[in-house]
Amino acid sequence: MLSASQSIGAVAYQCYVHFEDNNVVFEGIIALADFVGYGFTYVNFKLNAEKIKSCTEKMSSVFQKFCGEHVLMEAEQEVKLVTKALLFYTCGGVVINSVLPMLEFKSCQETRVSDYYRIHDPCGMPVRTWYPFDSTQTGQYYFLVILHAYTCLAIASTVLCITMTLVGLMIHIIAQLRYLQYCILHAFDFDIDDPCLLRRKLHFCIQYHVTVINYATEVFGNFSLMLIVHVSLTSLVMGSLCFQIVYAENASDKLRFMLHLGGWVTMLFITCYYSQQIINESVSVADAAFDSKWYNAPLSSKRCLILIMMRSQKPLKLSAASVTVLSLQSFLLITKTAYSYFTLLLSMEQ
Repeated sequence: MLSASQSIGAVAYQCYVHFEDNNVVFEGIIALADFVGYGFTYVNFKLNAEKIKSCTEKMSSVFQKFCGEHVLMEAEQEVKLVTKALLFYTCGGVVINSVLPMLEFKSCQETRVSDYYRIHDPCGMPVRTWYPFDSTQTGQYYFLVILHAYTCLAIASTVLCITMTLVGLMIHIIAQLRYLQYCILHAFDFDIDDPCLLRRKLHFCIQYHVTVINYATEVFGNFSLMLIVHVSLTSLVMGSLCFQIVYAENASDKLRFMLHLGGWVTMLFITCYYSQQIINESVSVADAAFDSKWYNAPLSSKRCLILIMMRSQKPLKLSAASVTVLSLQSFLLITKTAYSYFTLLLSMEQ
């Protein structure tokens, strides 16, 4: 909260006291968006923590009776791979974002318009701030550097953990949908002369399908509200970061803003990508039913298959508080909105 208040102070000083540097305003807006997004997501995650914990704990017990252990293990391997890649990017981005401003300290001092800024808006920080005291004193300065580095790490790691919790659950749902398709596709390969055995196979597939639908609906409901951040803030932050990249005065600032932009884009894309995968796989259940050897089955079995196909016409969708469905199409719309903000800022600057 201390870091957030200083970003607010920097923006307030420019807007209400003396407007001298628009970079302060843009960096402040980006920082505030980070804080708001982090706070909103964290609070909603904590409110649903018990429900989310229940979803993760019961996943194995719910699906183990339908699929083999190898299905769960393969999905878990993909979760670990994605998590490691994002963790590497996050840690590297936080380190670079904290260290580069320190390395550019001298050049930063030259860009400050007055000694007032050098005292109250010290160089070496990852974001422009305003402190109501002399922040250049050694003890206070290094305390602020550590505080900002810790804040960046806390925000980035928390958002990463929440995102990967959702993405991990979605990867497991995708794995279950694919195995369900396999079961349906090969349901009529053998024992089609035994109506009782064939009926048990189809009832198994129907129960499996209902279980996946109920589990996915429960997971999506727990994360729905916190995903509103992607719809409301991401496009504004992406547009502002693109503007900062264009007008940054040195290469180190451009690199920091590019890494920051990459983080927002990655979190949005990975959520939309796996959400799109769930949409595709849930619809493909009907395709698996149609591609099976249903024509060799008795009429009663065909009717069971029709039930599966009818339910598969309604895809599973991850929505952001019922505002929009997250998919690759929504990813494209958000990036288009970000580009609109970017071009608007460029026209205002010119």
